[in-house]
Amino acid sequence: MASLDEGVFGGARLTIAAKAGSRVVMCYNESDGKLCVVKAYARSMVNPIVIRSERDALQALSHPLIASCYRTAKDKAHVYFVMEAVVGGPLYRHVKRAGRLAPATARYYAAQTLVAIEYMHSKGIIHRDLKASNIMLDDVGKIRIVDFGAAATVVAGQSRNTFCGTPHCMAPEMISRSGHSYGVDWWALGIFFFEMLTGKPPFWDDDNNDDSFFKLRALILAGFDVAKASIQPDDVLGTLSVLLQTAPSRRPEAKADFRAFGLARLEDWETVVDAPAPPYCRDVGYLDWVQDCQETTLEDSRGRAYADQTALFNGF
Repeated sequence: MASLDEGVFGGARLTIAAKAGSRVVMCYNESDGKLCVVKAYARSMVNPIVIRSERDALQALSHPLIASCYRTAKDKAHVYFVMEAVVGGPLYRHVKRAGRLAPATARYYAAQTLVAIEYMHSKGIIHRDLKASNIMLDDVGKIRIVDFGAAATVVAGQSRNTFCGTPHCMAPEMISRSGHSYGVDWWALGIFFFEMLTGKPPFWDDDNNDDSFFKLRALILAGFDVAKASIQPDDVLGTLSVLLQTAPSRRPEAKADFRAFGLARLEDWETVVDAPAPPYCRDVGYLDWVQDCQETTLEDSRGRAYADQTALFNGF
C-alpha cells in the first residue's frame, strides 16, 4: 500500500469483496487512525475506459448521500480509488434480516435515494446500477450510494446504448437494448422501494438456470402489474406505479413529480438529508456485516485480460 503515498494510507486488514480484476479492502489512515476503503483494480484485467468513467463520475459528485472519493492513485500493476468508509453495511442485508421494512422506514430510504438521484442527474450522471446492495448505511443509519462502475454522463435528449447493470433491476429500455437515459435510475428506485416493502424484487426468477435471464426479460417487458401487488398504503402503491412505468417518458424526472404520491411525506424535501434515521438501523454492530475477512495483500485476480493502455490511465 506504500504506493498510495509512502504509507499514509496503509494497514490493509479486511477484504470486503473480490472479483475478477478488482478487490475492495478496508484500511485505516496511519496518520489519524480513521477508516477508509481502497478499491484496487488490476490494470491488466479491467477496461481502462470504464475505470476512467467511474473516476470522472466520482470526481464530479459531492453530496452527503453519496460516498466520497478522497483520491485516486496508480502503480505499475493497479489503479486505486481511496473511498469514504461506510460501515453500516449494505441496505439489502438489513432488508434480508428484517424480511421487509415498515412503510415509513422504506419511505425514508427511498426519499434519501431520490434526493441523491436528482443531484446526480443535475450533474449529467446516471448511475445505471442502483440496487439495495449499492446503497450503504452509515454509522447513524443514513444512506450512501456507492459503486459508480456502471455510471455514465449524458446530456439532455441524449441516450446511451451500453448494456450494463443487474438484470432484476434493469429498466425495460435497458434490458431490451433500445437506448436509455435518466429513466433507468428512476425505474431502479421503484425496484428498490418494492424490495424494501416486500423483501423481494417485483421481477424475479427462482429457477436460476440458463433460461433465467430470458424469463426475467419477459417479465420486465410485460410491465409492473399494480393489480397483483399487495402493498399498502395506497400512496406507496401509487408511487410504485409511477416509478415502474414501462415507457420511460411516463416516469418522473424530479422531486416535484412525486409530491402527489407521498413518497417521503415531508413538507420540505431537502430536510430528508438531515432528518434523523429510523430507529431500525441505529443498533447496527460495527462492521458486523463483514464476513470471512482476512489479512490481505493486493494482488491481481484472474479475469478478462486487457492490454495495459497506459495513456488511458493518465490522471490517476
